[in-house]
Amino acid sequence: MTRTWITLIFLILFVTVHPLTVYAERSYSFEIFLGEQFNIPTPLTIKQKGEETIKVDWARYKSDAWTGFNSPYYAWRIGVWDDNRAWELELIHQKIILKNKPEEVQHFEISHGYNLITINRAWRLSQYHDLI
Repeated sequence: MTRTWITLIFLILFVTVHPLTVYAERSYSFEIFLGEQFNIPTPLTIKQKGEETIKVDWARYKSDAWTGFNSPYYAWRIGVWDDNRAWELELIHQKIILKNKPEEVQHFEISHGYNLITINRAWRLSQYHDLI
C-alpha cells in the first residue's frame, strides 16, 4: 500500500469517525483518535538468562512498521456521562522499534504494540457545555 493510500484512509477516518455523544441526564460517548507518535529517549536494560546484561544509556525508538510511513498511534475512549461528570475507559496503542541497538542485539521491538489502558474521571465545564 502506498503512502498516498494510507494517508487517504486516515483522512477519511478522521473526517468520518468523530466523537459520538447523546445528550441526556445519562449519556454515552465513544471517541477514536489517530496521530503520529514521538518517543523520548530513555535508559534501557536488556536481561537474558545465561547472558550478560546489556545497557543502552539513551535508547532511541522509531515507529516505522510500515515501510516509508511512520506507524500512527491509535486510541479509543468510551465514557458514561451523568450530567456533567463521566467515567471513561481508554486504550492507547503504539508500536516501538529500537533504533540505536548495540552490536549484541539483532532486533528489538515491541512487536504487538505498547498498550496503555486507563480509567479516567472527566468533567464537562458548565461554561462550555452550551457550546457543544
